[in-house]
Amino acid sequence: MNAKIPPSSPSGRRLAAGSVILTAVFLAAVAAGYPFLRRFIPVQAVPIRALWQNRDRWLGARVRCAGELKIFSPRTPERYFVLEQDSYRLQILGVPRRELEPLAGRKVSVSGRFEFKQGLGVYLLAGSIRPKGGD
Repeated sequence: MNAKIPPSSPSGRRLAAGSVILTAVFLAAVAAGYPFLRRFIPVQAVPIRALWQNRDRWLGARVRCAGELKIFSPRTPERYFVLEQDSYRLQILGVPRRELEPLAGRKVSVSGRFEFKQGLGVYLLAGSIRPKGGD
């Protein structure tokens, strides 16, 4: 009762060709776009220090970090950073300033996609930010 489709039949050839194409697409995605694939992995809690020390590993990953939300320079009040106790900082982009202002100086938890660009440095393209418990 196990009816096998012979590879020489049109259905068998289509099935084999589809498998080859899917395998090739998967291997190309893994080889060329591993950071792209990380976007589909659930959010991981990561210390900001780990992002700085091994940014290539985390590039494109969805992460959650915690620290104090700071405005670092009076000349750039629109630039907000999350600062860890050991002075590692991560710029927060993608959240409107009106949502960040009330959280300045408070401990926060922020999640989003970790990125790096020359001239901008390391940053989080944030999807959410909220006060951390107890604050």
